[in-house]
Amino acid sequence: MADIELEGQVASLDSVPEAYKASYTKVGDVFILGKIKIEDTAGLKSAAQARADERDAARAEVRAAKDAGFTLEEWNEYQASKETKVADDLKKKGDWETNEKRIRDANKVALDAKDAEIARKDKALHSEMIVSRATKALVEAGANEQGLDWLTPKLVGALKIVDEGGTLIPRVVDESGEVRRNASGNPMTEQELAAEFKSNEKYGSAFKASGAGGTGSQPNAGGGGNGAVRTKADLKTDADKSAYIHEHGSEKYLDLPAAPAAAAK
Repeated sequence: MADIELEGQVASLDSVPEAYKASYTKVGDVFILGKIKIEDTAGLKSAAQARADERDAARAEVRAAKDAGFTLEEWNEYQASKETKVADDLKKKGDWETNEKRIRDANKVALDAKDAEIARKDKALHSEMIVSRATKALVEAGANEQGLDWLTPKLVGALKIVDEGGTLIPRVVDESGEVRRNASGNPMTEQELAAEFKSNEKYGSAFKASGAGGTGSQPNAGGGGNGAVRTKADLKTDADKSAYIHEHGSEKYLDLPAAPAAAAK
């Protein structure tokens, strides 16, 4: 298409293309070009170019097919088979995604069941390694039935399973979760913690009386006379304290003075 050149001012409209004559206005002896509407053909050109490119690509494929010995019918069948394959691939992808979701859901169910089994085993391990050992330590320390009910939760709460070099070991811990140490600097055992409970006068009634001096007899807890308990100092051993508390109760024990009052001079 030939280019069109329009002058802004002409003496005559004879040389102006018919489509643009109306855009000129006569001013005196000349004609002045006013505004003209020009269609933006960039989009049309782009679309036309795309169609031309597709057409050229199709022609190139057809030429290649002919050079390879294909007839036009065979070529069309080949093109149709490609479209069918794309559709089949999309369908397979959809089926795979469905199967993949089904597999993920099944795996989640299996993992949840495995987690539940691990939790059950951990609970059993906790019971075996902590609860049973705490109970055993209290029994060995001489806790009575009431004492077991009272102190077992306390001792269990003070025990924690820790990993030491790949070995799970129950350890006595403090309120911050740190392993407690005994007087020798070694980790405190549950037996030592049970003995600590036993030596604490607050828990005296939780243990069986063993008698003074290990004879199995309880101290004379009468209100007077030779051997009567008048002060805490009269209870020489932990066994004496436990027996007194077991017989009279912890409140009466706490009411005892620590030592005899100084004799008046």
